[in-house]
Amino acid sequence: MCANNVTGELPKLSVGISNFEELRNKGCPYVDKTGYIVEMIDNGTFYFLSRPRKFGRSLMISAFETLLSGRREVFRGLAAEDYFDRPGCMACPVVRLNVDEVTLDSGASGMLSSMTKMVRDCGAVYGVEIADGLDPNEALRILLLEIGERIGPAAVLIDAVDAPIIGALHNSRAAMEVRGILREFLLQVKNSLPLLRFVLMTAIARLPRENIFTDVKSMRDISNSSRYAEIFGFTEEEFESVFSRHIDALAKTRGEERDSLILKIRDYYYGYSFDGSKLLYNPYSVLNFLSEGKFKNYWFDNGLQRALSEHLRKSDILADFFRGIDFNADTIETYDIERSNVTVFLLQSGYLSIRERKGDRVTLDYSNKEVLSSMASMIQYVKLKDYRANVKGQMLEKSIESGRVEDLIKYFNLIITDIPLDILVRGERKFANTKPENASASFYHSLLFSLIWSSRMKTLTDGYSYEGRTGAVMERDGHRYMIELRVEDDDEACIHAVGEAMASIRSSADVSALGQGRLTAIAMAVDRSVRRVNRYLVERL
Repeated sequence: MCANNVTGELPKLSVGISNFEELRNKGCPYVDKTGYIVEMIDNGTFYFLSRPRKFGRSLMISAFETLLSGRREVFRGLAAEDYFDRPGCMACPVVRLNVDEVTLDSGASGMLSSMTKMVRDCGAVYGVEIADGLDPNEALRILLLEIGERIGPAAVLIDAVDAPIIGALHNSRAAMEVRGILREFLLQVKNSLPLLRFVLMTAIARLPRENIFTDVKSMRDISNSSRYAEIFGFTEEEFESVFSRHIDALAKTRGEERDSLILKIRDYYYGYSFDGSKLLYNPYSVLNFLSEGKFKNYWFDNGLQRALSEHLRKSDILADFFRGIDFNADTIETYDIERSNVTVFLLQSGYLSIRERKGDRVTLDYSNKEVLSSMASMIQYVKLKDYRANVKGQMLEKSIESGRVEDLIKYFNLIITDIPLDILVRGERKFANTKPENASASFYHSLLFSLIWSSRMKTLTDGYSYEGRTGAVMERDGHRYMIELRVEDDDEACIHAVGEAMASIRSSADVSALGQGRLTAIAMAVDRSVRRVNRYLVERL
């Protein structure tokens, strides 16, 4: 499953490498996905596959290019090596177009020029000259025609076909114009299908056929196929096997047991799912973690942040809204990232995953703690105008590591007092509409969870949904923190409430399950009249 290194040194990790041949020549560990390549070539001619950014799409496209170009030596020891032993197996010309490199800086005219240059550069590889002044549609038509006549049927590999649309999502008018340009461009591929041997288009998000692929009935969309759910990303077995030596070395460096480290890695980076059953690691995150040895939020799609911010600004929601949210499965199957609501947008772009399927309903949740932490900070920034949200989370994390659990109160108060009054009032009204019996507590509880998640703490609950709860349980390195939050209208009521809250924790705490001194109880009461936690109790049980 991987390239072996005969020396005692650890093989180089493929961080930042998206060229398949380069990865193999450098002896980088490689999770063998080449069997999927052969299977797709054997069973179809035109595929569409969407996956979030930083998930290995470009590396897979490169592997397709290498195989179809006939470079057998690169595949020695891999599942696809036998492909070259087939009678009549012949290399073919490969037209590879990376739409992610198309620039939008100068509007439609700049995009057209950039696309024409992309086609011209590809034509130069096969000695096909593209005349100056041609639009990209004509340039692509000529390129495919001349390659077919001179050399033979070509394979067309188009990566990140929707990148320009996503880059323009913040401007619906521009997005519509970009979509029209791409539709005309890809129409040349459809019209050239009789000349082509194989076509693969990848995208960051799933696109409805009517938007881009008009009347292409032969295209097979495998984005939600269970058979191809693991074509990108690493399963638990793949990760722990292929990168075993790196895990061992890192565990030794950190001074902890291998199994303990694997549990932490799984807790933080595992959980992406593209079919609702098979769970995966994001290669970008775990490779960077193994390289740096630090638990950090490596994956966050900078290319989508502007569009994501616009979605969040229009939606009156906080981070816990997306935990355990129930959704119609048919909606997910037909989603459109341009017209979708914020929940579908997050699912489309990898922030949410399907956790459970029941009939025609699915349960969604954040893909893992890394994504949850990043989203909590971003939502604080966008929705609460809390420009120091990420700093607060980092400071709380350091405080918990140092045993200063009381700092939770300090940073929670900073969040509350930093919220503009109009946002605070609107937030309470929103929760009053959905949770009239406990609106204030639900709202402040949501703020508390946002802080905890942004500090990368693990939270425990009976189910996925956190909405409406007044208590929280968080865990760090085997130490559990049980929190009860009450909201009252004056100081006297807060004094009474915080005592009741602590009594409630004591009665429900199972100290024996963790051991003496491994559980901390935190009772706090928010006084709405002064907008802060003004009473709290902390006990180590």
